[in-house]
Amino acid sequence: MEMATKSPVIKRVEFYAALLITVLVVWLHLTRMKHAGGLWRDEAGAAQVALMPSVHELTKVFQHEAFPLLFPLTVRTYVAFAGASDTAFRVFGMLVGLGIIASLWINSKLLFEGVPLLSLALLGLNASVLQWGDSLRGYGMGIVLILITFGLVWRLVLSPSIYLAISAALAAICSVQVLYYNAVLLFAIGAAGVAVAVRNRHWPRAFLLMGIGGIAALSLIPYVATLQRAKEWNLIITIPEFSFSFFWSKLSAALSSAGNGVCWLWVVLVIAVVAASVFVQFRYPSSRPDRKRDLGLYCLVVLLLSSPAYFYFLKILSYPTQPWYYVALMGLVAVALEGALVALPWQRWSNAGRILVAASVIIWSFVPAWNVMLRRQTNLDLLATKLKEVADARDVIVVSPWYFGVTFQRYYDGSAPWMTLPPIDDHKIHRYDLLKAQMATMNPIEPVLRTMGNALKSGNRVWLVGPLSFPPPGQTPIVLAPAPFDSVGWDQFAYSTSWSMQVGHFLKTHVLDARDVPVSDLAIDPYEHVQLIVVQGWRSEGQ
Repeated sequence: MEMATKSPVIKRVEFYAALLITVLVVWLHLTRMKHAGGLWRDEAGAAQVALMPSVHELTKVFQHEAFPLLFPLTVRTYVAFAGASDTAFRVFGMLVGLGIIASLWINSKLLFEGVPLLSLALLGLNASVLQWGDSLRGYGMGIVLILITFGLVWRLVLSPSIYLAISAALAAICSVQVLYYNAVLLFAIGAAGVAVAVRNRHWPRAFLLMGIGGIAALSLIPYVATLQRAKEWNLIITIPEFSFSFFWSKLSAALSSAGNGVCWLWVVLVIAVVAASVFVQFRYPSSRPDRKRDLGLYCLVVLLLSSPAYFYFLKILSYPTQPWYYVALMGLVAVALEGALVALPWQRWSNAGRILVAASVIIWSFVPAWNVMLRRQTNLDLLATKLKEVADARDVIVVSPWYFGVTFQRYYDGSAPWMTLPPIDDHKIHRYDLLKAQMATMNPIEPVLRTMGNALKSGNRVWLVGPLSFPPPGQTPIVLAPAPFDSVGWDQFAYSTSWSMQVGHFLKTHVLDARDVPVSDLAIDPYEHVQLIVVQGWRSEGQ
């Protein structure tokens, strides 16, 4: 049985509702592009990789970033035409974000010959997807490519052709070449397609899908050596245990970025749609092809496999993940939810449900998403401009923690020398390998303390970029021995806290005057909202 034909009235209502949501989402993307401002540290690192003098140089440093080669090469190609200004990169991010919207419309056409409502509302009005999908990172491109792969694989299962096979294979390969995490999502998509083909005894189609998955997996082999080398230093950014509760806390934060409690709407929808889809698959058995029932199975298998597979992938990785790690998973789950809902036999209820849920998400999420879109991504660009005006060549700038140096080096070109805590030789990208080397060194911040002391003793100023920690009153800071040290091991956060407290104690002991320097009263994203403090005057210990 083919998809049931909807009445013209329902079609018009759905179309205009989808058009309205699309207009709102495009407005949010335009707002994000206008207000995001400078690149924050992750984006600055990605830009620097793409801007390496040659592709050969790029291939030598990309291991220090989070994405396979296709993403930096795409950015490099874009820069050749649009330039490397902040505005150009913000336009790039907006174009990727609009690509996510387009992929939702394309998927709805490929899956059920309709328009997106549920997926468009859940993704388009989610602040995490808007913010991180539009950033100069591979997450947005990863969403676009995995969603296109999802739709093309379904069409290939439904009616295979050479054109569809080549298109699905290219989309699958590109999806994993932009975002490593897409490999597990591709596994869920491939398993879903194989399940439908096997049920209908379409064995050649099943083998074709396994072949496409295999080719995409083989395309990652060149990265094996690179990933093995990364294990020499990435142990300092792993956590001891990546539990399901930790996974859920991070995923729920990403889901709730569109408003408190939205994550529970996702949970209720997934549980309800999965339960209804399982009931339909077993309640209405059929030995003949049924497009609607097959679509339900396809989306059901994706819903059942994608989240557990993603969890186990992140568990193996054991990184302290942030909301942007989850946006690709959210994208696939959203389109699978909508496809499964449309495939249910109770068309009147599913149509009404899609419209009502989409309307609820708009009411619930638009204002929180709008507020996030008004934030600048960083204030370090403004701070660097301020320092260029007020700091002279005799002053010293100390950036803490060290990773703020990735943004700072992009924007600061003043006369005052600067260094990070601890000193890192290369700030173009995130050099965790150099941080690990400093952690294994005895007293790596001694050059920082010495330079600060010399400047203050000479009557000059020290400008502190970033937060500082102070030991409890009456106590001295804990000085950790070179890593790995006792229970601390290779915990970079423990070492960073120790270094910050040592600097804080040094300033509290020796500085005569300290004051905050206002930089901007604009709304800044908390991931890189950095304070500026200037200190001057010297007193010896005990005075």
